[in-house]
Amino acid sequence: MTTMNMEELVRLVEKAVKEDENENEERALEILTQLESTPIDSLDFTSPKFAACGKSINTLRKKAKSEEVKRKAKDCKDTWTKIIVAKSSSTNSKTPAEKTMDKTTTTTTTT
Repeated sequence: MTTMNMEELVRLVEKAVKEDENENEERALEILTQLESTPIDSLDFTSPKFAACGKSINTLRKKAKSEEVKRKAKDCKDTWTKIIVAKSSSTNSKTPAEKTMDKTTTTTTTT
């Protein structure tokens, strides 16, 4: 499976929203399935574009015209949340001693 870049992600999310608005449930489900199964762990989760995609998926989860689209949007949101939590916990996995060491090395004073 190929990694998706941010522009492709934005385009697909916008397409899913548009298909739901046009009441094309089958196509919206296909796009959401693709979004859910595409690796996103190389993307910048702090990017405003990624945040906008997350908000759009969450809006679909709450307000889609079809219950199936709502359910698939929820699955996509849950999958993304797991990836984000796993990535953030792996980058914040320093022990308290390592964190203390970082603080002491960055707060040296000059005399």
